Amino acid sequence: MDIQENILLSEHTTFHIGGLAKYFCEAKTTDELNEALKFAEQKSAQVLIMGGGSNVLVSDKGFDGLVIKLVNEGIEQEDISDSQVRLTIGSGQNWDSVVAFAVEHGLWGIENLSHIPGNTGALTVQNVGAYGQEASQVVESVLVFDRQTHDTKIISRDECEFGYRKSIFNTSEKNRYVILHTNLVLSKVPNPNLSYGDLKIKFADRDPQTITLAEIRSAIIEIRNTKFPFPDAPERGNAGSFFRGPILSDSEFADMQKKVLDLFGTEQAQRLEAMADRLKVPQGYKTPTAFLLDVCGFKGLEVGGAQINPAQPAIILNKTGKASAEDVITLYNQVKAGVLAKTGVELEHEPEFVGFEGRLNVV
Repeated sequence: MDIQENILLSEHTTFHIGGLAKYFCEAKTTDELNEALKFAEQKSAQVLIMGGGSNVLVSDKGFDGLVIKLVNEGIEQEDISDSQVRLTIGSGQNWDSVVAFAVEHGLWGIENLSHIPGNTGALTVQNVGAYGQEASQVVESVLVFDRQTHDTKIISRDECEFGYRKSIFNTSEKNRYVILHTNLVLSKVPNPNLSYGDLKIKFADRDPQTITLAEIRSAIIEIRNTKFPFPDAPERGNAGSFFRGPILSDSEFADMQKKVLDLFGTEQAQRLEAMADRLKVPQGYKTPTAFLLDVCGFKGLEVGGAQINPAQPAIILNKTGKASAEDVITLYNQVKAGVLAKTGVELEHEPEFVGFEGRLNVV
């Protein structure tokens, strides 16, 4: 293994933010992963498993341990019935390239997840979802490396215990498993998912059965480009949705509606009411995070080089390309406190925070 020292992590994250990793290596095989983990044990070093670096904010002081970047790529296709296909994908495979592959081969089920940065390994961890599709709808199983037993095993969809933006991999079994490969089951049968508002508008004058995969992918990319700057340059750096709200009970949602009406008036209360059906889930209501940030007046707010995205306020941008992690944390804390004070809803952070222990006031 080529274990490097003092590697700048801002070059390995989509935020383009982060200090030095004490140790850094790339792992392409299970043997290389195991070897890297043994190195960390010998050094008594903390370990951070990194893929595309798309859902992480690394502190300005970096990570005092070993960062292992998974670079195992590859897409394998297998017919499992007349109508279904299994894709087996390496965790280091760029996710959008997987969507492009599926669209090119006429496979339905992930086209609405187009143009999402990062690698495939993160798909299951976060139960990635967008525009009416979720990872949980297509993930069949994952092959993982168990850091406790040093063996590989298959974890099924049910065992992943998917929830809203969560799975066992970022909750009950966080840091235990390293996802090596992901198995998706996609359909050969056309099934356009146009449930999301922007897509409904885009294809309002079309018969859904005539809409192609390529058209849906193109529409998603166009929509996302207006709201979610693709972090391919430092001045567009971001970690995807930064703010995540809790699932609200019926009474909590009603309380929020009343506060919106009292503070922001009838027009905003009607906007919120119009979202209610789309927000409803079996457990209650998803928090309308972007709406709350908007009505509370946080669109475009800046701290140092960081900014709340004016187009989609759930995203924090590295606007200058030189924002510090402290800029981002300060902005996050300010917005979180403001939303709580005005609406009673306590937002959380979506990205993983790395290297902040005892250094910044993360609330």
